[in-house]
Amino acid sequence: MNSPLIFILKVLALSGAISLFIKYLAPLWSIPANTLDALIAIAFPPLLLALLLWKRRLSP
Repeated sequence: MNSPLIFILKVLALSGAISLFIKYLAPLWSIPANTLDALIAIAFPPLLLALLLWKRRLSP
């Protein structure tokens, strides 16, 4: 019974760490606002997921 609770706590801790990273460290980097960067940021996660699912489908 502890295993699901530990997993949930790990996910919450990782989520909190990522949000703190975005809030405090991300503004230090200056990323120019252009169309190509926005297109990459929007299109990369679905393409990566599609690639992983396709690879999973092909493996026996």
